Amino acid sequence: MAPRLFSRDEAESLLPQIAPLLWKARDLKKQHDESQADIIALQNQAKGNGHGIDTDLARSRSSLEQAAVAINEIIERITKLGIEVK
Repeated sequence: MAPRLFSRDEAESLLPQIAPLLWKARDLKKQHDESQADIIALQNQAKGNGHGIDTDLARSRSSLEQAAVAINEIIERITKLGIEVK
């Protein structure tokens, strides 16, 4: 569905539906960023001795991917309502 213009009343009536999705997306973005930072730190550690980081690296990559997928699903749900997410 293409983005559309909403009247003030229409927009306010959607807030109870949209706000929790946006809060969840915000939390997922934080998780994504933390996982990304963990991956960078682990990759830097691997340049040193690199022992024992495989499990941690796989866990961080999985968390990063799960957060990205969930964020995209939220954006898709919002977009289907005709709301453009920027």
